[in-house]
Amino acid sequence: MLFTISLYCQSTIYYLLLSSPLPKDPPEIWRMVESPVPSNEGFRIAWVWSSKKTKHDQKSRQKTINKVISGLKELQKRLQSNRCRLKTKQAVSTEAEKKVEEAGANRWIDPNVVETIETKHKQKKRGRPGPTTRYVAIMRTRFQVNWEINNTNVKDDACSDGMFPLITNCEDISFKDILDIYKYQPNLEKRHEQVKTIYGIAPVLLKNITRVEALLFVFFVALLVQSVIEREMRSNMKKAGLKGIPIYHEKRQCASPTTD
Repeated sequence: MLFTISLYCQSTIYYLLLSSPLPKDPPEIWRMVESPVPSNEGFRIAWVWSSKKTKHDQKSRQKTINKVISGLKELQKRLQSNRCRLKTKQAVSTEAEKKVEEAGANRWIDPNVVETIETKHKQKKRGRPGPTTRYVAIMRTRFQVNWEINNTNVKDDACSDGMFPLITNCEDISFKDILDIYKYQPNLEKRHEQVKTIYGIAPVLLKNITRVEALLFVFFVALLVQSVIEREMRSNMKKAGLKGIPIYHEKRQCASPTTD
């Protein structure tokens, strides 16, 4: 999809309006501001805000909250069954906190378990009840799972919806150029293509998730090394004034050599 980008400045914050060619789609607005503090490596940081990402972050947070609430309701339903294995308040609290933590909603939802004693009376002996019938009190522990949404944290996190930093070592390029480079898909898609075709790492026939992560990290490092090799090759070609080198079949010229 093509976009038209316009840039203007207001109080050191740069606004970029991306107009979509589809009449039904609302325009996407980008805001960028220079960070007064550089990164730990001393690189330039530009903070970016996107109107589209803001809506995405809001929906994602609400979806997570709804998912946790549904999980807590399901837990409450399980506690009503006599077959539930959670017999102590600590066990129920641990299960409730586990559901919140797995969803990543610790800042937004605070679960609470209330323990109550339910008392029922039953005849000591069989038969019709009468004036002299004796009853036995049967007490059973019940648990109620409650939750409270931390509106303060939700409101605080909503202030940073749609924001993310871009780090660059280029000091003399504009915000528009930084965003253009970031949104230029071939730079990213090329590496995806290399992962899927040249390396062919999928499917990964490993059962341990730790080994899968380790293997993917090795390929990530390989991609970094590959990009450095390509950068050095093309930089040296530029310094030598070469428009191409004969590495194809029949010594055909290649203007942008890749590592493979």
